[in-house]
Amino acid sequence: MAQRILVLSAAFGCGHVQAARAVAEACRAQDPDCEATALDGETWGLQRVASGYLSLLRLAPTVYQRLYHAPVGRHTRSLLRTTLCAGITRAITRFEPTLVVATHPFPGAVASHLRRTGRLRAPVAVAVTDFIPHPFWVEPGVDCYFVPTPDAAARLISLGVAPDRVRVTGMPVRSEFGPATPHTTLQRDSTKRVLVMGGGLGLGPIIEAVRSLAVLPHPNLHVAIVCGANQGLQAELTDLFGDDPRFTIIGYTNRIPQLMARADLLVTKPGGMTASEALASHLPSLLLPPLPGQEAENAAYLSRLGAALLVAEASVGMTAAALLFTSPERLVRMREAARLAGRPDGARLIASELLHLPQHQNAPAATHERLPSMAIS
Repeated sequence: MAQRILVLSAAFGCGHVQAARAVAEACRAQDPDCEATALDGETWGLQRVASGYLSLLRLAPTVYQRLYHAPVGRHTRSLLRTTLCAGITRAITRFEPTLVVATHPFPGAVASHLRRTGRLRAPVAVAVTDFIPHPFWVEPGVDCYFVPTPDAAARLISLGVAPDRVRVTGMPVRSEFGPATPHTTLQRDSTKRVLVMGGGLGLGPIIEAVRSLAVLPHPNLHVAIVCGANQGLQAELTDLFGDDPRFTIIGYTNRIPQLMARADLLVTKPGGMTASEALASHLPSLLLPPLPGQEAENAAYLSRLGAALLVAEASVGMTAAALLFTSPERLVRMREAARLAGRPDGARLIASELLHLPQHQNAPAATHERLPSMAIS
């Protein structure tokens, strides 16, 4: 029987959605008979939750930080399931999957609840898209977890997940991400290329970072700025820097793999998927001040790797100039650290595991029923 794989995501930024699409594409690539579909949750009530999340981050980041580190209680999980259960149940009923995968903890929680209570017979897998998993990722009823690093695996196990249910695969980045080919490298001139990104939503202090790059005196510098869906940012940057031939200002684009392959340095906020795409491309990063919660955890992890530096937006230009022109040997070390940590085959490995999971197996025992009361350390 051909697999029917339903990949559930949530539009909290673009990373989770891109991960879901990468998993679905990899499944179809490995098995042409597999019907793999990615859904981003627009019809489940998640849009309102996501809008509230983004507003809270923008207007009250310290409140969000306290909530992120607060214990995850049963009542919180119960409210989440009540809010999202009907819409996700409808999607599952309509698709009739042989396997359900989640790339965000919220739809994962609902699918695992349906699995645990017998309303879903298909196995449930979760692809974790944070380097340091929050306890919200952990639910009884999940058959298999795919995690980006051994540290993430240890984190889940410390939260009560059985070790045999955890696979270290890397994050599911699109197959196009990877380092520049030797041919591309040979074609490069002496120009140093910086790629500036604020994720799919164009968030973060992008204008301040670009302003600090604009004052650099180096003529052989090129800066590509991806504004994502933030049209206001794109318009403002065009007004400020559109006449400078060193700058290229781009809106939403699917050419991120090509832009990363050509870049010498990335300036970005530390979202999990963007960081994983940079590692897969062997691309060193300057990380803008992170949002509280997941981004702060990601920034600390990437800094420990040696593949990224955390900098204030006003210091981006000075730090970039040092790496590109004054101390290029340090940039070489950062690129090597990115190469060692990069997992461009994450989506392929996840798809291979998914396609070999037994269909309609018994639900896992609820070994971590006590986990909802735990807080992230």
